[in-house]
Amino acid sequence: MHFKSLACYKYRDHAISLLKVFQTAESALEPQFRHPLTCTIYNAYVAIFLYNSESWKVSQVTSDAIDRFHKKLLRKVLNVYWPKKISSVRVYELTKERPWSKVIQQHRLCFYGHIMRMPDNVPVNAAIAEYYQPLNMDRCAPKVTWRKNIGRDLDRVWLALVRQKKSL
Repeated sequence: MHFKSLACYKYRDHAISLLKVFQTAESALEPQFRHPLTCTIYNAYVAIFLYNSESWKVSQVTSDAIDRFHKKLLRKVLNVYWPKKISSVRVYELTKERPWSKVIQQHRLCFYGHIMRMPDNVPVNAAIAEYYQPLNMDRCAPKVTWRKNIGRDLDRVWLALVRQKKSL
């Protein structure tokens, strides 16, 4: 996995060592208290992994890598290893978590909404207006930009709303 541009990379080793601590601490607890306590402690550290995620430009490949990394950590929290099989959906159900790609999408849309609700005389609106000015992109320009991510996220939310309206 490559997390060179993400904050997750810095904390990967810390997360894995933290999960080892969880597993040793769990052995002293009653079985019915092990899983909820571990998930609570794990959720306390999720904010570290997703710090400033609203400004990340995330391609689909990177998003998939983030979700794989998250599922790997959750499986370690649940103490599920290779011979045992458990589906990704079941992992999310047991831990009451959602994929980090969805969390990042929500953070990005909330941040964008916050910016759009600001008054016109705030400097961030001038920066956004400048950002949306058309310009000639070189061939070596990045294929994934924050603006494209916001557009893709808004399209997904819009399609979900349309599907929900049709099902009613």
